[in-house]
Order: sequence, then structure tokens, then C-alpha cells
Amino acid sequence: MRLRDKVVLIGGAGSNMSRASALLFAQEGAKVALAARTNEKMHETAQRIRADGGDVLTHQTDLTETSQVDSLIDATISEFGRIDCFIHAAGGFFSTEHDITAMDPEFWDGALENNLRTLFNPVRKLVPILQIVGVAASSPFQQEQEYVKMQTLLMLQQKQVWLLLPKTLQKNCTKRISASMHYVQG
Repeated sequence: MRLRDKVVLIGGAGSNMSRASALLFAQEGAKVALAARTNEKMHETAQRIRADGGDVLTHQTDLTETSQVDSLIDATISEFGRIDCFIHAAGGFFSTEHDITAMDPEFWDGALENNLRTLFNPVRKLVPILQIVGVAASSPFQQEQEYVKMQTLLMLQQKQVWLLLPKTLQKNCTKRISASMHYVQG
């Protein structure tokens, strides 16, 4: 149990990647705090963790709402005494079911705001807390790593946009990107 006594907060918890992450962290001994807008899948995940003897907290939270994020973080620290890690699995709205050529700009704006706020609100509140437990960046090298992580999160957002493109356009873009990468690499 490599993560015994560590506390992991997972935003957007309940299904798919977040469920798998929660189960894996719990199996490794971490205490897991689950946050999601809806309860059903989050509670199913919590039941699986408890059935395996893990410690878990559930908190219905809309991560776009600052007051709810504050409540979530306060409840997690109250229950477990600390937070060591935050996994962002919230957001969504983009899928292959949404054709970008027919998408309403208001839907696009809402999806972007949702995806970015569900990341921004918790991170803004957690950075000082993670610095206290020695997790946040403290050296120039660590700061560079944090920058890379943030860029990676932005690329994941771009990946969601990629899913909106028609398959023929994705294929054509992939060929051009591959050709560009080959040219850049030498």
C-alpha cells in the first residue's frame, strides 16, 4: 500500500476514468474524497471502495461554483486532515455526438466555461493547501513541471475539441500533423 495516509480529491468522480482512478488510489491505501454534480455514480464508486475496506468521502459539488468548492475542500480536510493530490476529471460537454459545424456558439461558450471553471476553482483554492503539505512547486524546476502539467490539461481540453471534428477532417489533420512532426524531428 504505497499511498497509505495520503488523501486524494477527485473532481468529477463517479464513472469512467475517475472511477478507475478512485478505485486504484483506494487499493493503494489512499483516502479518497469524491466530488460530483450528481450522486448516483459517485455513490456507486464509494460503495465499491468501502466494500474493499477503503476510506472514502462523497460530496455533491458543482466545481463551477466557488462556494461549493470551498465547502468540498473544507469537508475533505475536516474528514481526513489534509489533501495531497487533486485529480480533475470534471467537465465534459464535448463528444462525437456534437457536430462542430452545427454547434450553437452559446453551447460552445458554456462548454468551455464549464471545462475551465471546473479546473480553475479547485486549483485556485488548493495551491496554498498543497504548499503547506509540501506538494506544490517550490523550486524553478518544479514550477516548470507545474507549467507542463497545466499545458497538458489545456491539451486535454483541445482533445475534446478534436472529437467534435468530422472524422474525414480528423484523418486529414492527422496526416498533416504527422508530416509536420516528421519535419520538426529531423
